[in-house]
Amino acid sequence: STAVAYAGDWYGQGGIGITKYDFDGASEDQEGTSYFGAVGYIFDNNLGLEGEYQYTDTADLASGAEVNSTDFYTIYGVGRLPLDNQDKVNLIMKAGVGYSETELKIKGAGSDDDTSWYPAFGAGVEWMITDSVGVLGLVDYRSYDYSTGGSDFKADPITYKVGLQY
Repeated sequence: STAVAYAGDWYGQGGIGITKYDFDGASEDQEGTSYFGAVGYIFDNNLGLEGEYQYTDTADLASGAEVNSTDFYTIYGVGRLPLDNQDKVNLIMKAGVGYSETELKIKGAGSDDDTSWYPAFGAGVEWMITDSVGVLGLVDYRSYDYSTGGSDFKADPITYKVGLQY
């Protein structure tokens, strides 16, 4: 069994990803590089709680709106389903709530900052290489609106991540 699968264990994660913003009604969507770190605690072999920080840096224009950067702060309930009989490979499902701080620009209207609460969901796979070190692949989804320059934009960012776990 892996150390992360035991009840009462703390773990840390970190990695990199790509975030794609799907703007409602936009002629062009936007994507950026994301960096994340998380700390979690396993209550029993399959359930835990996780806090995550993610920074996303973006640069593309989407119908005149530009997301310069976003800080995501998310709390997840985490479930693990072993895919083998040694707990080396696990399916991960996450659901939670978060808060974001976003720096926005809109053509002709200058810069603006926006904050938002959002529901968050995630799924992925972890593979424990040793008893305490593993690799993971995750997909996270958030749903919320941006508001800047008198305009509202529904973004629904999806992040594809890879990282290490200890």
